[in-house]
Amino acid sequence: MPRKQHLAVADNRGDLRVFELGRDEANLLATHHLQRSPDLLGDTTTVVHSLFFTQDEHVAVISFNTGLISAYDVRGGFTWLGDVEKQVSRLGQLSAGTMARVLERDDSRVDLNGSHLLSQFSAKNPQETKFSVFSLRGPNCVRQLIVEVRDNKMFMTPLAQFFIDEGKVSGFDIHPSKDYILITSSRGKVYLFRIDTGELRGTIDVPLHAQGCLIDPSGLYFVVKVPPFSPKHTSNLTNRHESFGSTSINERDLCRTTILMYELGTRKLGAEVHSIFDITEMSFSADGRYLALGSSRGSVSIWALGDHLFRSVNEVIQRMRERPDFWCNFPIFLPDH
Repeated sequence: MPRKQHLAVADNRGDLRVFELGRDEANLLATHHLQRSPDLLGDTTTVVHSLFFTQDEHVAVISFNTGLISAYDVRGGFTWLGDVEKQVSRLGQLSAGTMARVLERDDSRVDLNGSHLLSQFSAKNPQETKFSVFSLRGPNCVRQLIVEVRDNKMFMTPLAQFFIDEGKVSGFDIHPSKDYILITSSRGKVYLFRIDTGELRGTIDVPLHAQGCLIDPSGLYFVVKVPPFSPKHTSNLTNRHESFGSTSINERDLCRTTILMYELGTRKLGAEVHSIFDITEMSFSADGRYLALGSSRGSVSIWALGDHLFRSVNEVIQRMRERPDFWCNFPIFLPDH
């Protein structure tokens, strides 16, 4: 959770437990059974995919493995406020990667004229919580909604849609500057959009069938997960186009994943992790030094960035702390776009 030393953990039965983190142990504070939309009470699938808490710790946005995304008032418990996304059965199966991202703006960010940047994200009074939710809207579309919670009621306003022109969306993430969204396509491309204008700033070629998208805390690098390397997966990078799905491919090998890290500004491959267990979750540490990879089978591995990569990441993170508008001075435009 954002400020407190608390950890929220959800299970596959729709129960959420809140722990207080001590120096050597975690103490259980409360257990909450997540309420569901009245329209979906007959749906027994309650596996939680991800949890996001707003900075004021008033609202939690929770996505389920079916594609359902709901908002909860967490003051005094987890009270269901409403569904942000209801495309349950159809879209839930399409998203092999990210299902939702939550974006809040910091009012301390001002432009050169003194006005707040994208102030529609910020609540105007302490009784109001306002944020933006990005969710999978269609096979090739990520939608942005403005969500406002006041007087225990939720209001939503569609703001933008980001379409990719090849393949299906298999993951997306928000840049730490809060100015860009990266969207991974199953056809071997990562699209970079400017959030406030919807402008496509360029694409980055990655292997076919890449999944997920995770940007490091500095915004310099991003990682994707891809099936084992073979000409069939990298044909889009070498101009050799071969169909995927040969019977000679061992199905068990498809459960083993390679992680690739790219430098966003140059499109160059910066690092890779070969053939480890099947990966369902990826997360960077707050300082960008470590990358944690999790498996649905309960395995977790921790990888450290090389010193040459971490020096750059650490330097940018320090500058971002000193100047929240750091990335305003370094707009991202990819070559040939």
